[in-house]
Amino acid sequence: MEWYHILLIIFSSLTIIFVLFNIIVGYVGYKNIFKRVNNKNLYTMSSKSQYYPYQQKFIQGIEWYNTIEKEKIYITNDRGLKLVGKLTKQNITEKPNIVIFFHGWHDSGENEISCAGIPLLYKEGYDILIVDQATHGESEGKNTTIGILEQIDVLLWVDKINEIYSHNCNIILSGMSMGANMVMLASNKNMDNVKGIIENCGFTNVYDVLKYAAKSKYNINGFTFSFVSMFFKIKTGLCLKEFDARKSLNNSLYPVLFIHGKSDPTVPYQMAIDLYNSCNNHKEIFLVEEAIHLTSRFIEQDKFDEVMLLFLNEHLKDS
Repeated sequence: MEWYHILLIIFSSLTIIFVLFNIIVGYVGYKNIFKRVNNKNLYTMSSKSQYYPYQQKFIQGIEWYNTIEKEKIYITNDRGLKLVGKLTKQNITEKPNIVIFFHGWHDSGENEISCAGIPLLYKEGYDILIVDQATHGESEGKNTTIGILEQIDVLLWVDKINEIYSHNCNIILSGMSMGANMVMLASNKNMDNVKGIIENCGFTNVYDVLKYAAKSKYNINGFTFSFVSMFFKIKTGLCLKEFDARKSLNNSLYPVLFIHGKSDPTVPYQMAIDLYNSCNNHKEIFLVEEAIHLTSRFIEQDKFDEVMLLFLNEHLKDS
């Protein structure tokens, strides 16, 4: 056998091994990214976690939420999944303001209450609906699509609230990370009594944010990540790139407040700027210099609360 034949065999074998390795890594990545997991236990947070300095602030929100009364309400989505939400009604006004809060990926609404300013809104007289997303908490589901299919659930929760309140209410949609992506994707849909959207550390589309996280956190290159996207397409028939919040915001029917940390290692703050620039309705943006993912309110709470309340008061004043 000639030497170049041997080299060709070696090269071909290494190429096959390389591709197989990337396929395996891509499949493992796909399974871990989109599978159901247990809610994070913030009480047992590792001291090595980037969120450890804020542990007590997260816990304060959980413990506050445990003190208020709530009732479980349910919807069944178009995939046949039974979803659970926890509704707190204060019965203060004849036409209540209610915030529907959608939490982030592999997390829970209770964990994110503090960083979304929910206790403040309760103090201001808002009724509160905390949703367990599909594949999270008490809601059904085995695999998430990180907002792509879940955006339809936003419409169903709005319909449910309108049913409960006999269409006599003002609704604010609030979302964190994945939840922010959901409410932005739904921003171009007609939703009765929705007056505004608060998106906190949301992203442009699932493909871009996962590819960024894969590179920054695990040093996984674009070639390897393409197999994650491929397995998602095979499993769901959906393209991660196709559902981009910028497209929805370009035809948004609602004013939007964009909030993001400029030190966010999970979702780069440039995405917030791109999203803001894409929005063709009334819009405001609040960027926090030293905030990582989810923590803008912990870094600048007074300013965060001021910006949020001014935005809400402006768009609820005539309701």
